Amino acid sequence: TTLFRSATDLSAYGDGFFDVVLAFGPFYHLMAAAEREAAVSEIRRVLKPGGTVLAAFILVTVVSSIGLLLIVRLLYLSLS
Repeated sequence: TTLFRSATDLSAYGDGFFDVVLAFGPFYHLMAAAEREAAVSEIRRVLKPGGTVLAAFILVTVVSSIGLLLIVRLLYLSLS
């Protein structure tokens, strides 16, 4: 089943609901850092232990590259 929701509010789904989460937009469409952090938190919450996250990013500047590294680090720490 393919489901589309706001990446910052996945409250329609319980903890550990998904084996795989596809995030092909939220990290470059959400402009505020707090929104991106909320998306990471929700992805972590709805993902089953040992689950897989597939995420897409657009790198435009060095600042974006640093932002990507921070998001990847947040995901890694959150899923560890």
